[in-house]
Amino acid sequence: MTYRATRDAIINMIPKLDGWPLYTGGIAPANAKPPWVVAGVSETTRTHTESQTTDLHIGKLDIRIVARTQLAVDTLADLLTRRLDGADPHAAGVSPLIGDTDTGSMPSDLIDPDTGSPYMMRVLTWRVAWN
Repeated sequence: MTYRATRDAIINMIPKLDGWPLYTGGIAPANAKPPWVVAGVSETTRTHTESQTTDLHIGKLDIRIVARTQLAVDTLADLLTRRLDGADPHAAGVSPLIGDTDTGSMPSDLIDPDTGSPYMMRVLTWRVAWN
């Protein structure tokens, strides 16, 4: 399965998030203002046969949640982990998502211009494999 087809199958598993813009290119647009969710799928390694043919791609789904409050960030993180931990993309050759890392909520480097306070952020990561 190609990277693009795998990425699309994984991204399509993210539920609709009312009130939360979802950016799937790995970064929010320059003119965007939180709250937002940024998602990206990347390949982190691959395994090869003796003849150097790739037989397995290993990657990750990263989701970054940014909002004004810790409560908002943590509530959405709870929803996403409940929906995505172990979720199966139902695409040939793509594994279910395996929950990997969770940073917990923390102040981000982004400053809310209305309050002067940092936005809160949390990063969730799932591992996935495909062939």
